[in-house]
Amino acid sequence: MVDDTDLDSGNCAVGGVLDLDEPLTQAYLDDPRIVFIHGSAGTFGYGGLSQSSPKKLIYFSFYDTDLPERGLKPDMDAVTQELRRRHAGWGDPMIARCLDKANIDNIYPIFYMPDLPHWGRDRCVLVGDAAHAMTPATGQGE
Repeated sequence: MVDDTDLDSGNCAVGGVLDLDEPLTQAYLDDPRIVFIHGSAGTFGYGGLSQSSPKKLIYFSFYDTDLPERGLKPDMDAVTQELRRRHAGWGDPMIARCLDKANIDNIYPIFYMPDLPHWGRDRCVLVGDAAHAMTPATGQGE
């Protein structure tokens, strides 16, 4: 059995879905995308939840951190305040909107996937990320 600490990427993620006061612009809804902004304090991302929900926005932040102890429940108010501190002043007005409304309720450690002994069995084959999932920052030039 593989130990969690052997697969720890040294990163975690927080985020959620926000209900916006005003809908996203039609231009944004017509060209849906997820925006990633990288900085020294981590990465922040956001995007519309769906074209049928123009007032809903997903947001997330992933950053370097030690793996928390298993079963430890962190103070989520402190985690939310840390998120606001980490990304305060990041120029993009949508980040400021997200930080203003953010209410973090969970932290997600990011792990590396262990190597699979084989990619297929019993007429089923795993391909792409199902066979070798990557961490969120892979391929980002870090």
